[in-house]
Amino acid sequence: MKRELYLVTLPVQLRNGSKIGEIIGFIHNVAQEYKREALITLEKRKNNYQKLVVLSKEITKTDILIVKGLLEDELKANGKKDLVVKISTWVRKT
Repeated sequence: MKRELYLVTLPVQLRNGSKIGEIIGFIHNVAQEYKREALITLEKRKNNYQKLVVLSKEITKTDILIVKGLLEDELKANGKKDLVVKISTWVRKT
C-alpha cells in the first residue's frame, strides 16, 4: 500500500526538480485542499525562498485521496525525515 505513496511522490519530484522532503510537504498540502499547484518553502535556503510546485498531470484526484490517509499515518508514526529515507531507499532498490 505504501507503494502508491511513493509512486505519487516521485513524478512530482521529477517534474519540479525538488527534494523529496519538500514534495512530501507539498502533497500533504494538496491532500488537505485539492489544488494542482502551490508555493513551498525550500529546505536548504536561509531566506525562506518559495518555489511554485505543480502536480504532475498523470496524478488524479483519486490518487491524492488514496495517498492522503497513507501519508498522514506515515508522518504520524515515523515523521517526515524517516519517510524521506524510506522513499530514497525504495527508489535505489527498484
